[in-house]
Amino acid sequence: PRARFCPNPSPYPIKLETLLRLHDIKYVNDFDEPMSAKNKSPWITINGENIADSQLAIEYLAKKFDLDLHPGLTPQETIVSRGLRFMIEQDLYWVLAYDRWVVSKGRHVPDYFAPMFKPLPKGAERWLISNLFSGMVGKQAYAQGMGRHSDEEIQAMGLQDIQDLSDFLGSKDYMFGKDVPTEIDCVLFGFMCMFLHCTPKDNVYVQKIVRDCRNLVWHSQRMKEKLWPDWNECLF
Repeated sequence: PRARFCPNPSPYPIKLETLLRLHDIKYVNDFDEPMSAKNKSPWITINGENIADSQLAIEYLAKKFDLDLHPGLTPQETIVSRGLRFMIEQDLYWVLAYDRWVVSKGRHVPDYFAPMFKPLPKGAERWLISNLFSGMVGKQAYAQGMGRHSDEEIQAMGLQDIQDLSDFLGSKDYMFGKDVPTEIDCVLFGFMCMFLHCTPKDNVYVQKIVRDCRNLVWHSQRMKEKLWPDWNECLF
């Protein structure tokens, strides 16, 4: 379901929804069945066919509707875009997940998410989140590899990812300097939403963004103004 200060508390639904908006593809949100057969979110149903995973859904739609996901990019730039996406989705994601669920033990989640267990009072929900999700994500992060590092090492990796993204963006409006956003701008926007709207302001990564990487903040604002005019109506 929607979050309190941004349309979703996960970067991948925002990525997908932003790309749908970018290409003017009409859609309807279904919050009754948020998880796919892969037990992940988001997923789409189109003409009775289910496609799970944000990237697989995007690539399916690109073929079906003949979308140019990388307008104006050369083949080499498209490869660089894919590499940036992997840095964000396979590295920075685990930094975010580790920080949210393991370091903080999910204690800030009820302040930013919609209620995850609606019949429960907030105190009971906090206890359940801290004791259930923290351990689960910790095991996932360890299996993936990020969780095998020290907190200090993980933090350094995340800060470097943020700095690299800021350096690549530079003074451009969008990641590849074109007049319109490309796929990677939707990915970056989804993740910046997590830091700017779903994380406490004193968080080390948030401070890095707002203090040293202001161009990432401006990029997020630009994407929001362009593609989410109904932002406030899409909050919990």
